[in-house]
Amino acid sequence: MKNPWAHLAGLAAMSLIPVSFAHAQVAEPSLEQPSQIQVPENTGVIGFDSAIRSFGEVVQGETLRHSYLFLNNGSGPITLAQAFSQTSGVSVMISRAPVEAGAFGEVAVSVDTSDMVGDQYIRIRVNSDAYNAPSTLYLRAHVLPPEEVETENAGE
Repeated sequence: MKNPWAHLAGLAAMSLIPVSFAHAQVAEPSLEQPSQIQVPENTGVIGFDSAIRSFGEVVQGETLRHSYLFLNNGSGPITLAQAFSQTSGVSVMISRAPVEAGAFGEVAVSVDTSDMVGDQYIRIRVNSDAYNAPSTLYLRAHVLPPEEVETENAGE
């Protein structure tokens, strides 16, 4: 692997600043040891079990519902300030109560597909006071018009 410090060492030498990078080493990423971030004490870190929910094919007019679960992986509470989608027909519910460290919370989403047809890729933004905020969740579905479903069922 090429040394990432080599470029900086060259720049330092050109500017005549006495800097030594002889002891600098960069660790190789490892799947065995997950990366960890340094988080200030008493700060929440939000971690969703899954950020994407795919419903596959659904019939136009169905109401889709899903709860995105998350864990507060930090050392302080998380308060969800707002969760929303700019897609028409999408409702997002959150709890205003703080989620303590080590506790679970949820973001509940309801989608009215009455005015949708075809592939839908819905983005939900979650604003909170977590260290790694904001979060983005996704919901996918392929909405079929009722007449298309009736035609498929009549042929069986």
